[in-house]
Amino acid sequence: MNFKDILNIIIKNKESLFAVVVGVALLSSIYVFFIATPYYIATASIIQKKEQSMMDANVANFSAIAKNFGLGGIDSKINFYIPDIVNSDMMLQKIIDSNFMSSDSKDKIKLIDYWELDDIEDTHEQIFQAKEKLRNLININESIISGLITISIETENPQLSSSIIQFITSEVDDYISTETSKHFASKKNQIEKLKNNYSDRLKKAENKLEEFQLNNFNLIDDPTIQLKRERLLRAVEINKELFIFLNLEYEQAKIQEFDNTEKIHVLDNGQPNYHKTSPKRLLLILLSIISSLFGYTYYLILKTKFE
Repeated sequence: MNFKDILNIIIKNKESLFAVVVGVALLSSIYVFFIATPYYIATASIIQKKEQSMMDANVANFSAIAKNFGLGGIDSKINFYIPDIVNSDMMLQKIIDSNFMSSDSKDKIKLIDYWELDDIEDTHEQIFQAKEKLRNLININESIISGLITISIETENPQLSSSIIQFITSEVDDYISTETSKHFASKKNQIEKLKNNYSDRLKKAENKLEEFQLNNFNLIDDPTIQLKRERLLRAVEINKELFIFLNLEYEQAKIQEFDNTEKIHVLDNGQPNYHKTSPKRLLLILLSIISSLFGYTYYLILKTKFE
């Protein structure tokens, strides 16, 4: 069957084809304008602030040497991947347990009640379905170049979408702040033990050097005595440098433990968007017309072929 044959079939059945296409277009229009639930998107754009170190270049370089003395376990770096935090079960549970503003209601409402999942008798099933719906509604994109993270959510109400997205950004910042504080509190305690240990070592090394110099001040020109003195001086210097390094790290950990500054920078805070983002009405109607046109044409071709 060539193109001419197909064209003849279409012309021959143009009335039925037109009726099918118009009928499908009418049904899709009724659906998108009167039946389909409209959704409204709210978007937040955030950048995670970089953790800044207070150490100068000399101390930073010395940290590599310190690792050779068993101090490699006090690394100050702590990394958080925001998309994982947002998608975590912990975050979804917090959202479900919270109340949000909605223009459909005067009072704040839980999502389980808003989505009428409270009709389900099993509480675990309520929570499960609410989490699954949230996972489908939340979308996260991250720019590899700039590090900008865009978090968006679509719900049936613009105010509800905005309330949820603002809640998420607030919770992300609180979580990072809390976990960072815990990290540096633990680090501070660890460093304090090491600092006290090296303080004792420094005192012992200084006492040995002092005692040696008092006992051998008349033999200062003796090569053997000079060599022993250099070894004792070296021990004092090493313990002194390690103590200074640990003391700086300890003070830095103390400051960062109580650092209450925001850990993320919010560029767009998810203000309510009253423009419907879905369903995309014209696109759905157009796709319905095209699919019905080709679908019914294919049906006519098969019908003609097997008659």
